Amino acid sequence: MKNILTTGLVTLLLWGCAQKEVFKPYTIQPEASITQAEQFDLKDIRLLDGPFKTAMKKDGEYLKFLDADRLLAPYWKEAGVDPEAENYGGWENTGLDGHTLGHYLSSVSMMYAATGEMEYKS
Repeated sequence: MKNILTTGLVTLLLWGCAQKEVFKPYTIQPEASITQAEQFDLKDIRLLDGPFKTAMKKDGEYLKFLDADRLLAPYWKEAGVDPEAENYGGWENTGLDGHTLGHYLSSVSMMYAATGEMEYKS
């Protein structure tokens, strides 16, 4: 009886491995009515009240919190000038000094475009 079960299981396993389905690749043709995305300026839209506007306000508060003297400190040091403030910690002390300033400049530029608030421009 044990030999019959073993033979049956081996046969099923081998038969299952031998059965190969051939999958043929196919492409889906898009419908002609699909609209392409269009580029737009941030100044052309304004967020309505909701979670995205709340998040944008929080981001704006953080940007206003950052100190320009601390962001510029690595550049002053590189130029041989004593900085007016100590630079930020984290990756600003690990050989990527000044890296945050690039993110900051991009962020305030986009925030100005999105809000029109002069505080981000000055």
